[in-house]
Formats: sequence, C-alpha cells, structure tokens
Amino acid sequence: MSDDSKMARILARAAQMQQARDDEDRLVLLEDAAAEVGIDRAMVRRAALEHALDDGPPPRMLGVPTRVVRRRWIDADVAVAPTRARLLARLDTLFCAKGERVEDSGHATWTARHIVVTLQPEAGGTLVQISERFVNTASASMSVGATMGMAAGAMVSMMVLGLLGKGLLAGLLAGPIVLLALGLGVQVGRVQVKRKVEAAEASFERALESLDAGVLPPKA
Repeated sequence: MSDDSKMARILARAAQMQQARDDEDRLVLLEDAAAEVGIDRAMVRRAALEHALDDGPPPRMLGVPTRVVRRRWIDADVAVAPTRARLLARLDTLFCAKGERVEDSGHATWTARHIVVTLQPEAGGTLVQISERFVNTASASMSVGATMGMAAGAMVSMMVLGLLGKGLLAGLLAGPIVLLALGLGVQVGRVQVKRKVEAAEASFERALESLDAGVLPPKA
C-alpha cells in the first residue's frame, strides 16, 4: 500500500471519529434540553438510536412503498433464553402465526408469511426490527388492475363503435377510452397495495408497542 493510500485511510478514519464525537456532543446537548422540559434522557437516546438506523426512504412502485420497516428498542435482554423465548412466543400471538425461528445466544429471527422480525442486543436492551416486502404484491395487483382496465376499456370502445358507427369520431375515441380505462385499472391496484402497506405499518406499530408495554419480565 502506498504512503498516499495510507494517509488517505488515516484521514478518512480521523474524520469518522471526529463526526462520531460531534454527534455524541450534540446528543448530550439534546438530552440536556429534553431533561429541562421533563423528558427522560434515556428516551432521547433510544429515539436517537432508532433514528440513526433509518435506511432512508423505502423503494417504491408508482409512488407506493414496496417495503415496510419499523424498529424499536425495548428494555429486555434477548441473550437471556427465557426472555428470548417469551419474545418469540409473543410474536406468534401478535401475528397469529407460528413463525419459523432462528436463534443463538444473542440474536433471534422470526419469520412468518412475508414478515421478518429480527431481535438483536443493542445498548443494554434489544433492538426489534419488523419488516415486510410488497414488491410481488404490488406487481401482481397493478398487473391485474391493468388487465381488467384494458378489458373494460375494450368493451366500452366496442359500445362506442356500436353507437357511433365506424366513423372518424368513433375511431378517435376508442384509443383514449382504452388508455383511460387502463390507467384507472392501475390506479385501483395501486390503491389496494397502499391500503395493505398502511395496514402493515399499523400492525407493526401495535406489535412494537405491545412488546414495549411490559409484556415481558424485567431483563436479567
């Protein structure tokens, strides 16, 4: 490795360390400000942790998110076997499904249908992440909507041709009618997917609130 490459790596690492220290200083100031108005410092740090793990905007299809991710830090130690078992059993109840489990002494993954829940130790507790992908659902719903729209548009076009005959006006109207029906069909599929995504978001929030509301005994 050349001296220039070594220097570049050293400077990059130094910049990362400086950024981390600056972020910590800002977090301490934020905790101080929150404490002055009666907000627990620990809650501020937990919120900062969850925010720091935000992956940014989810992938979208025609403006509809195709992945839902929700996270929350809970005061439970996933490394403790009885606590981990209770968390996983609770997920079975919350999602009305017997999830497949992969676990070791410090981590666990629960999967059922298209829902994936990961449990990992973080900051003295457990970071819970719940996610679900809607790529196939969105593609199928919009394709079905487009197909039904085209079929409906073709039928209406035939009716227009029947009423107006095969003149120039009827010919000019046929194409736009099919395109309009196609667009409406896609929009119907889009609305259906959007409703499913919103339902998943609400369900994940309720699940995280339930896990964080004291359904588990204090961590060991």
